[in-house]
Parts: sequence; structure tokens; C-alpha cells
Amino acid sequence: YSAPLLDRFGARNLMLFGIALAIPRWLISALAPPWLVIAVQALHGATFALFWLGSLTRITNLAPERVRTSSVAVLGAAVGGVGSLLGNFGGGLLIDGPGSAALFLVAAGVAVLATVAAWRA
Repeated sequence: YSAPLLDRFGARNLMLFGIALAIPRWLISALAPPWLVIAVQALHGATFALFWLGSLTRITNLAPERVRTSSVAVLGAAVGGVGSLLGNFGGGLLIDGPGSAALFLVAAGVAVLATVAAWRA
């Protein structure tokens, strides 16, 4: 199912679109009423799928063959390991402190920085 998306938009654009779409999702989560927060979280599947598909494809295409598997492993560790660790730990501190709105605003800020970094890469 991913080949038509990759052919039409390219891996870089899918990755950028997935990251950039997270920004309004986090902002809505920070500022909207609870019913809208629940509805907008459905976008998580789409944003992550686009990011993951684009990222994996870019790594597969750009990394030299001898380090390709290691490169994919580093992405997985960064997203699922270090990223999850920092997100859960920092998120807990933010929720215990200023509250969940602050957590989502920080996430939006991180998504902005990630979008800029990915755009420049």
C-alpha cells in the first residue's frame, strides 16, 4: 500500500508531512476541549505512519549497504527507545508540574524543531 504514496510524494515529503501534521495535533490537544482532543488523536496513526514510512525509506535509500541495517536500528532505537524514554519521563514531569497542556505545547515545539531539522536535511 505504501508504493503509490512513495511514488507520488517521495520519502522526504512523506516524512516531512508526518512530522508537520503532528504540530496542529499537539496544539489542538493542548488547547481544545476533551472531546476534540480524543478525536484529533486519531491523527496519530496517520502522522506516525507517514513519518515512519518516509524515514525508513530515506535511510534505506541513503545509507551505504554495509551500514544500512545498523542505520535502521539506530532510527528504531531513537524513536522507540531514547525518544520514548525521554518523552515518558519528561511528559510525567510536565503533567505533574504545569499540567497536560504544557506537555502538548512542548510536544508541538519539538515537532516544529523536528520539521525544521528534517527540512534542512
